[in-house]
Amino acid sequence: FFTVATNGTCTVNRGAIAQTITLGGGGQLLLNECYSAVEPQAPYIPTINMGGTGNNLHIIGYKGYLKIENKTGVADFCTIHMDSGELELDSTCTAGTILVRGNCNLIDNSGPGCTVNTDGLEQPSTKLTTGKFLALK
Repeated sequence: FFTVATNGTCTVNRGAIAQTITLGGGGQLLLNECYSAVEPQAPYIPTINMGGTGNNLHIIGYKGYLKIENKTGVADFCTIHMDSGELELDSTCTAGTILVRGNCNLIDNSGPGCTVNTDGLEQPSTKLTTGKFLALK
């Protein structure tokens, strides 16, 4: 586990997220096929703190619960591809664009000034399951 990603690029492959990771120093964090290590319950809430401005976040194939907070940079990249689970955007996300793709339950509490692009998001309720397929017959 780690809690701070600063100065430069940090890549985590297939890692478990259990608490808050804080970005800083103009860094970039790439989470590739990571997952939440715990059920979201204080003090263990898998969270990415964007560190305000000047940091970029790219998430590919995340599974489980994840919270994004403190995104105030207009030009900072924040792209999140969820394989499954729940993504919460905190009210402290107040600037720029957050791109959400994949399959998850999205809780959008983002503040004014933050644009959330969900064009590539497949809502779990619209996914064709085996049960729904068999009911079509």
